[in-house]
Amino acid sequence: MEYQDSHNPDAPRNCQSCDRPDTAENEMVQCSVCRLWEHFGCAGVDGTVKHPDVRYVCKKCVVRQGPSAGGVLQVPGDDKHKKKTSKGGSKTASKKGRTLPDPPKSVTSSVRAKLLEEELKLVAEEQRLQEEALQEQEDIRRRQLAEEERRLLEKRRLAEEESKMRERKLQEELELKRMKMQIRKESLEKRQALIREAASTSSRSSSIQDSNERQTTSAFQMSDPSSKDTVLKTAMIYVCGECHHENEMRPRDPIRCRECGYRIMYKKRTKRLVVFDAR
Repeated sequence: MEYQDSHNPDAPRNCQSCDRPDTAENEMVQCSVCRLWEHFGCAGVDGTVKHPDVRYVCKKCVVRQGPSAGGVLQVPGDDKHKKKTSKGGSKTASKKGRTLPDPPKSVTSSVRAKLLEEELKLVAEEQRLQEEALQEQEDIRRRQLAEEERRLLEKRRLAEEESKMRERKLQEELELKRMKMQIRKESLEKRQALIREAASTSSRSSSIQDSNERQTTSAFQMSDPSSKDTVLKTAMIYVCGECHHENEMRPRDPIRCRECGYRIMYKKRTKRLVVFDAR
């Protein structure tokens, strides 16, 4: 342990804690680690530091060494071979009943404060990273939901268009069927009208023809009342398939051409009034 008297002009006079001259205080103390000097007031020590068994370590070395420094002042125990000299008339203190001062609390508090600050920074950084990861996951999920909603809307729009198209197609088919039914109905009405008209015309023609036959028969009988062997009847006209001769025949006559004797004959629709022999 070394200390310095401020009145000694040959001693080093450089305090590592302040810019004051070494003569600002009466005594200075030297760090046993870095070997630099400090005023007693700057080091926070008193005359007990002059004890030969006391090992002084400055605040900077305490911070650098951490807990291994063990404090500012240390008593190594019963080291009897250690140098026991004092400079500048300093007094030697007795080992019995002597208590060493506690290390400055400001040094330990500052170290703890720095460690706590670093831990808080790490916690804050970790929290920030977690929040960023959660925010990114939320953004991805939001984009996925937006894309899914867009797909659903597109699918719904396509379904609506398809439904409208099917409905329009059904309407067109129904309209086409109605048109076909209308055309068929009109055609049937026209056919029915034509059939009714033809039936009416045929009925009128038959009645007129019967009336004419009766009138002709009456006229024939009146013109030749003595002719009792002749009868005026309606004969069907048969056309020969071979010579195309028209044969006037009664219902009981054999179907045979009178010209060529061909048997296959075709019946015509026309009728004639023919005078047949009644026998």
